[in-house]
Amino acid sequence: MALGGRHASGEAKSDVWIIAQLFKRLKALYLKEGGKFPDPILNLHWPYKDPDDPTPAEIAKEINGYVVADVPDPADSTKLLLQKGKQVVSFAASTRRATTWPAATTATPTIRERT
Repeated sequence: MALGGRHASGEAKSDVWIIAQLFKRLKALYLKEGGKFPDPILNLHWPYKDPDDPTPAEIAKEINGYVVADVPDPADSTKLLLQKGKQVVSFAASTRRATTWPAATTATPTIRERT
């Protein structure tokens, strides 16, 4: 495992791997035993290619926000204000529909649009 461009020695694991394992175990426990309000854990948006060990780039994209659906320019329907899959360039842009931010995705994982 590479950590900061170096390989970890022995059984060392990255912080990201540790958090992913905690999440998996918490989710399994909530699935098995339930709880007062399991929704934030059970419905957490976890879109990583390797859910057991997300990459720092994937995490940064999720934290910084990205466009989940094309947003047309209301002044010119042939143009897009925001393009699906692209990184949100600023917080102001995130107030447009169809962007995602962590506060929105963890609380309402099935609703991927900001309104």
